[in-house]
Amino acid sequence: HNLNVAGVMSSLASFVRNAPENTFVNPYRPAQSSQHEEASHSCRMALLPALQEIDSLVKSSILDPLCRSLNRQVATALAKMHRGTYLQETPADDPMSQQPSSFVQIYLTDQYDTIAGTYLSQL
Repeated sequence: HNLNVAGVMSSLASFVRNAPENTFVNPYRPAQSSQHEEASHSCRMALLPALQEIDSLVKSSILDPLCRSLNRQVATALAKMHRGTYLQETPADDPMSQQPSSFVQIYLTDQYDTIAGTYLSQL
């Protein structure tokens, strides 16, 4: 859902960003008129609040929740790394294993796979 919204908002922002140039300057090329440039600039300034509103909406409805979710998962992974580094934990399922797996393989690989699968693969 959020990626669909992000795609729509990106397209909308791109259109709003390019509208002044496409409306007042590009149709009249190669001729260049200061009036066309001035109209394009005035339109760009008038559309600036719309671009800021789009950016604000994307930040509040997509980026902030995504960052909060990632921060929670990363914080959990960091806590496990801290425990593994300073407390020297051994795997609970086989403490006397001949070939112990690394701490990252035991505790963090699943966490990293979840983050990559859930968030990064969709970007």
